[in-house]
Amino acid sequence: MRHISLSKEILSRILTKKLSKINLSVTFACNYRCKTCNIWKIYTEAPEQKDTELALRDYDRLFKENPELMWVSFTGGEPFLRTDFTDIVLSALNNIEKIRVVSLVTNGSMPEQVEKGVRRILDKAGKATNIFVEVSLDGVEAVHNELRGIHDAYKKALDTYLKLKDLKEESESSLLDVNLEYTISKFNIGLLKKTIDTLREANVPFDLNDLVVTFAHNSFYYRNLQNDITPQTDTLIGEISWLLDQYRSGSLFDQVTRTYLKSALKYFNGGWRPPCVAGVHSCFLDPYGNIYPCIMLSHKIGNLNKDGFDLRKILRNPNSRFFKKSLRDSCPTCWTSCEAYQTIIFNFPYFLKDLI
Repeated sequence: MRHISLSKEILSRILTKKLSKINLSVTFACNYRCKTCNIWKIYTEAPEQKDTELALRDYDRLFKENPELMWVSFTGGEPFLRTDFTDIVLSALNNIEKIRVVSLVTNGSMPEQVEKGVRRILDKAGKATNIFVEVSLDGVEAVHNELRGIHDAYKKALDTYLKLKDLKEESESSLLDVNLEYTISKFNIGLLKKTIDTLREANVPFDLNDLVVTFAHNSFYYRNLQNDITPQTDTLIGEISWLLDQYRSGSLFDQVTRTYLKSALKYFNGGWRPPCVAGVHSCFLDPYGNIYPCIMLSHKIGNLNKDGFDLRKILRNPNSRFFKKSLRDSCPTCWTSCEAYQTIIFNFPYFLKDLI
């Protein structure tokens, strides 16, 4: 029943072109040293910047003034490094009238803290909302540890995942989904099947519907525009094709995931430009209140402290209109999950043949 209600809400947003999702980075602090991302360098080079991050009261105001938001996606840095992170999530759940989906990603470095935080979110949430928690895991133990720059990153990620799986079973919550997020890059290309087989051999409670596959991109947000992180195309297409052969979709969310993977084949084969909805149905907010159409294009369209907290007004201002009129067609495009999923959902007729 919850999927039927959600489908009706999505259809209404397609027809009205309302803002529906915000990708929200609550901090650039990070305790890992990943090869695919340089966010962790920001506060090692300029630690004073951390003091300018938005406060909880700013998020309270943001969520109260944007009741039409349907989906809030929390990221970082590592969001759980903020001691008030669960309060920020609860503020979204309790203050946004139309909220239907909350997603958050963690590197899994703090198993007890993450489990405690998600438990509190489940206990204190004021309404029934789909909550997705994704724990990053990018390969077998040696590969993941090397890629993340931390010697026990793999063990901590699995510990976090297992604690959250136990929490889901204990709480009997149909609203909590716990996933592993696997980002394919040049550093782990060709190892997807081996990683999955290793998890199964270790009797980890896991199936392919618990896996979120993403693809490494160069972006101003990741501070990695000069990094060589792109996986070899032929091998990447082979891995996606193999995964699609194994994947069985059931729920609405599974169907969207399958469509995301099928569209990835078109994207990485070249010649296909996604019908992006950034700046219309979604936007990106950094920890300092700066607003961008997405995580890929460094064209700032507003700032909460200067332009007010009403995102609808910001997405209609001259900077936003300039993006839609003059910059959208020159965007290099991407097919990363934080931007691709809403592209699929809010271009439902375009992707219909892949969804059914």
